[in-house]
Amino acid sequence: MRVSRPAFVSVIIPVHNGETFIAEAIASVVAQRNLPLEIVVIDDGSTDGSAAIVRAHGDAVRYRHQPRAGVAAARNAGLALAAGDLIGFLDQDDLWPEDKLAVLLPFLAANPRLEAVYGLTSRIVVGQRQAPAPVFNWHLGSALFRRSLFARIGTFDETVRYYADDTDFFLRLRESKAGVAYVDRVTLIYRTHGGNTSLTMGGPPRAFFVEVLKRSLDRRRRAADMSVSPLPEFVRRMAAGAQPEDDHE
Repeated sequence: MRVSRPAFVSVIIPVHNGETFIAEAIASVVAQRNLPLEIVVIDDGSTDGSAAIVRAHGDAVRYRHQPRAGVAAARNAGLALAAGDLIGFLDQDDLWPEDKLAVLLPFLAANPRLEAVYGLTSRIVVGQRQAPAPVFNWHLGSALFRRSLFARIGTFDETVRYYADDTDFFLRLRESKAGVAYVDRVTLIYRTHGGNTSLTMGGPPRAFFVEVLKRSLDRRRRAADMSVSPLPEFVRRMAAGAQPEDDHE
């Protein structure tokens, strides 16, 4: 009887001046129930104590510094280093629930045609006890991806403004008609603290969504394929007026 080996997961964490939260983010990945994984931290030009905090983890974390280039470039650098069959992402100030991989891995293991699986995002405000009900979103940190997906649809677009590379990636994922599942379990704890990039990046409201949606429409017109299924309800809500809650490097 052939026994398949457990999937190896690479977890990519971009960091820029994240000394306040980065240790907790790393700890939440380390706590993933002894599953086989590696942690890859890409330091995107930090000038605070982030590097020392990450390096204190020793061989438990693969650390790479690069000149400031933005979160999309940091994620792409992490993908270039990653050795895993599966890829997960986490922002420097967010957390993974301790059962995140235990929840998501079985879906990919049971269905070889599945290329990505997303869970719920629980949004909390640092310093407050109460939190709204968890919701579906396109946060990279709530998902788990097969590495082969990036070879097929590409990595993160470093030219997208407003730190909306994850939104752009989600739209490309849908355009590709990849197998995607949504699991009704919390797989990301998104922390709002006033310094999130999505709150301080400026620009007109929803400009990040308008830009990436226009790119999506242009791609589909060029391909003469407008057959993409309707956007999920949580995406339509964002387009209708909700404030962005995406990257907060």
